[in-house]
Amino acid sequence: MILVTVGTTIPFDSLIKKVDQLCQDGTITEPVLCQIGKGQYEPSHCQFLRFLPNLNNEIDSASLVIGHGGTGTTLDLIQ
Repeated sequence: MILVTVGTTIPFDSLIKKVDQLCQDGTITEPVLCQIGKGQYEPSHCQFLRFLPNLNNEIDSASLVIGHGGTGTTLDLIQ
């Protein structure tokens, strides 16, 4: 599973849209889970959720994490 996380503060709809497009066109074939936070775009070719208290279980299950580079995400990945 690929995890895409944009944090909880600022929406990153362009990142979510691009990943959704890559899933649609078959470039990404692995299951994808997007944490979309306050974003308005809801992907239709991968699973999504808005918020979780933490993403530790999802990070542990992911083969790849794509993040927006926020402090919280970065610290979670380092741990």
